[in-house]
Amino acid sequence: MALDLSRPVSVIIPTYNRLHYLEESLESVLNQTYRNIEVIVCDNASTDGTGKFLKNKNSERIKHIRHDKIIPPLENWNSWSSMAEGELVTFLPDDDKLEPFFIEKCVTEFLNKEDTVLVKAGCFIINEESEVTSNYLPFKDSSTSGFQFVLDRLNPRYSELSLGSGYMFRKNDFEKVGGFINAGFPQMHFVDDYLWFRIALNGGVVRYINEELWCYRDHSSNMAIVNSLQGFKNSFKEYVPMLLNLLNRDESSFSKIIDYIKYDYAEDQIKGRILSGLARNRRRKFIQSISYMYSNRKIIIEYYGVKRLLYESALNLALKMVASI
Repeated sequence: MALDLSRPVSVIIPTYNRLHYLEESLESVLNQTYRNIEVIVCDNASTDGTGKFLKNKNSERIKHIRHDKIIPPLENWNSWSSMAEGELVTFLPDDDKLEPFFIEKCVTEFLNKEDTVLVKAGCFIINEESEVTSNYLPFKDSSTSGFQFVLDRLNPRYSELSLGSGYMFRKNDFEKVGGFINAGFPQMHFVDDYLWFRIALNGGVVRYINEELWCYRDHSSNMAIVNSLQGFKNSFKEYVPMLLNLLNRDESSFSKIIDYIKYDYAEDQIKGRILSGLARNRRRKFIQSISYMYSNRKIIIEYYGVKRLLYESALNLALKMVASI
């Protein structure tokens, strides 16, 4: 289906009390090389000055949906659809960013190949100070069928697929599959994956761009360890049957890898989150770092033992002493 280039590309930014990140996120959209865009900020009753900030931006390209009271997150995530003028859409959490060529290169994929339903780009991982710490690039050929796209997610090697941003899709496809839906995952884990998979299986081709065109921010708020670990593990147990149901397959076809994903892979991911949190907090003030370890001491001990907790405490103290010299 040919694109109507007179219509803007819609960039959707849901937000709640993250003005310090939203400013950077919004700026990254307004600085795109592709200029025919609209930004729809879905504000879930923020109280941190977000509304005033957006009003002062005074840009015709920015639309602001302001909810007067807090609504369920998925309702906020879906609230843009009736307002969007774009045929193509990208969804950008308020703490992530786009690289300048993201929209231009994604639109080119849709223009050049009319069977495209999803475009997925590689990304940089950035920290709270927007410093690049690592990257993810597409893991295979430049395109795949929707069925294979879902099937690949059963391979733990392709964990970057679960990073929720970095996709471009058609508004019509979003509406056709019913938008964001929580299929029962605790604490909303994988609800974005669930959308991409349903769109992919609706027909057409998923295409990958082998460049880092957006930035995923790794920070303490989206890696809350104690509150999310059990939900994270439970989500993995729900996630695999959901994928198989979408593919109309049963567990006997992938028994070994499914057991690994449900249990060992989930544990590996949790351990990685713990280490990431510890490393992140070493760069903070000493009292904050010690407070972080104390509040997460049970989960650190559960996965690494008392020795790890003592080691981190000693390392924190040593680093702060060196920094004070």
